[in-house]
Order: sequence, then structure tokens, then C-alpha cells
Amino acid sequence: GDALAALQPGLSLRFVKGTFVPAWKTVTDPKLMGKAIWAYAETKGARFEKARIDHVGAGQGGATLTLADGTVRQAKRLVIAAGAWSHLLAKHIGDRIPLETERGYNTTLPKTAFDVKRQLIFSGHGFVVTPLETGVRVGGAVEFGGI
Repeated sequence: GDALAALQPGLSLRFVKGTFVPAWKTVTDPKLMGKAIWAYAETKGARFEKARIDHVGAGQGGATLTLADGTVRQAKRLVIAAGAWSHLLAKHIGDRIPLETERGYNTTLPKTAFDVKRQLIFSGHGFVVTPLETGVRVGGAVEFGGI
């Protein structure tokens, strides 16, 4: 209990044990992390084009994308990263991906709401508290909801 309180002051006294993983990694700003990954991808030649893809085809020369407006794009390499819709595009090229959507629910409170030193996982209660640059995120409830 004392060691737990030293790691995270202010917890209820009913929390008398926990698991501390010193090498655990978290991201303090997911939006900035995403932007940094994209900036790196751009340095490697990736480019962004917002478009609706109606069909994906594959051949020896790479991928063929047919856009909703009828335009066709060729690509040597293709990464399908369309979230919940990825399996619908991948099936065009014969890939069957057993994918179901999961909706997560969370709220972000002001940074001053709690003095959270590190991510806290309350597995017995089904929620997580994560300190972010933008505040304190509390999340836990999820559902399989389909597209």
C-alpha cells in the first residue's frame, strides 16, 4: 500500500496492491504522434490524397485504385489503412480480414482534475486513467457496433 501511494498519491486506501511496469510506454499527445508519423512518411515519399475508393485491384506492377469519380490511380505499393472499412477494400484483392469495429468511449478532463503521475489501469473496474498533454483521459466502455 505505501509503495503504491508513493507511485500515485491520492488513491483510495482500499487500493493496497498493484502492478508497476517501469518500461511501460504511453503517448502524451496522440494527435501529435500521428502528425509525426505522417511527417516521417512524407519524407519517404508518401503523399495524401483525399478520395473515395470504389475498387482496389492487384497485378504484377502493383495496385490499381478506382476512385468514385472514375479516375484510376496506379501504385507500386499500397497500404490499406481505412479503419473499419479496410476489410471491404482488401476483399477486392482476395484478402479476407476478420475485422469488426469497436467503439470506445472516453472523456478528457482538464489537467487540473486529478494529479495523475502515470497511466492507471483499474482492470477490476473496467477503466483506464491516462495523463495527456491536453488533460486527463478516462476511458473504458466499449462496444462492438458494426459500421
